[in-house]
Amino acid sequence: MKREEAIELAIENGARIQNFVTEETDILVLAPRQLDIFGADVRSRKLIKAEELRKKSDKIKIISEKEFLSLLVK
Repeated sequence: MKREEAIELAIENGARIQNFVTEETDILVLAPRQLDIFGADVRSRKLIKAEELRKKSDKIKIISEKEFLSLLVK
């Protein structure tokens, strides 16, 4: 699924989309290509930020595209 399609689906299901991770973030969806792009030992800045914030609070969920799709209203 392309990013634009995922954003459209998320908005249709009531999500508010951000291009950055903050303490207000509830869910970070990881693209399946992330490992292909960055490699197994390298994480994106968004993922690093989300992991740092999770240490302070369990509020942020880090999920896969498959998990994201399962949350959508059909």
